[in-house]
Amino acid sequence: MKQYRKMTPKAIVELAAPPSWAAAVCPVFVGTALAYALEGAVNLLFSFLLLCIAILMQSAVNTINDYFDFVKGTDTAANCVDVNDASIIYNQINPLSALFAGLAMLGLAGLVGLYLIIMTGLTLLWIGLAGVAAIALYSAGPLPISYTPLGEAVSGFVMGGLITYATYFALTLSGDWLIFYFAAPTILTIGLIMMTNNTCDISRDIEACRYTLPVLLGKKRSSFLLAAAYILVFFTVAHLAFWEFRWGSLVLPLLAFRIYPGIKTMFGLDFNHLNRIIAMKTTVKLAYQINFYYTLIILLGAWIGG
Repeated sequence: MKQYRKMTPKAIVELAAPPSWAAAVCPVFVGTALAYALEGAVNLLFSFLLLCIAILMQSAVNTINDYFDFVKGTDTAANCVDVNDASIIYNQINPLSALFAGLAMLGLAGLVGLYLIIMTGLTLLWIGLAGVAAIALYSAGPLPISYTPLGEAVSGFVMGGLITYATYFALTLSGDWLIFYFAAPTILTIGLIMMTNNTCDISRDIEACRYTLPVLLGKKRSSFLLAAAYILVFFTVAHLAFWEFRWGSLVLPLLAFRIYPGIKTMFGLDFNHLNRIIAMKTTVKLAYQINFYYTLIILLGAWIGG
């Protein structure tokens, strides 16, 4: 019988994968800014609680996905060069302990969410259940979403769209579907984080029979699409700035200056598992930069234009 090491706080943090928390942090900040800009609503406690829920759910996604990748044999010591990206393997922890840790994170998110549901109504409950369903379908089942070309779209919509919408609703009690349009930069950047990860993992995904979007497109086209998509995101932000948050458009030159090095790196990078650390750091940094300046654009548009 294989001997496992005891689960440690360090292993739990590695399973939670803090570098990926951009997918949780950015939507809450953008949703909070939109609530203030469009409705004048401010509730720092609710924003903080929503941030906690989003981080816990993102951590649960990472942990549960690592569990299923391990038990299916997708993740091995040979193809996971980043120690922090394969906590189950390198810490030699019981995979069931990792699964329970992921479920515990979901449980904590539910407990925090219960308070917000009591304070705001059942809408957040339905959004939360949709998020939990997405987590389950993404990693588990006979055909997980992560094994299909829909992974980028689903992760972008659920994390970037639903969390932004949930944040806006909790702060304003208004269900304006136009928020999904305003959330376009966040949806796109989170989808691109996932696509960067999958592009670097093309070779091992082929071995595991995972038909992700980059696997279908091939490395060359996926690499070009990744870099070019960030240019599209910039113009999406510019469009929203000029259309709705006009004074915020003053920030656009600074945004372009800050993201140029990252986009240049993306165009020149050979996306493979050896360069995965560089690629992920670059794409996460771009996501933070774009969403930070987009949040600033929204706030400036409200402060000066309002």
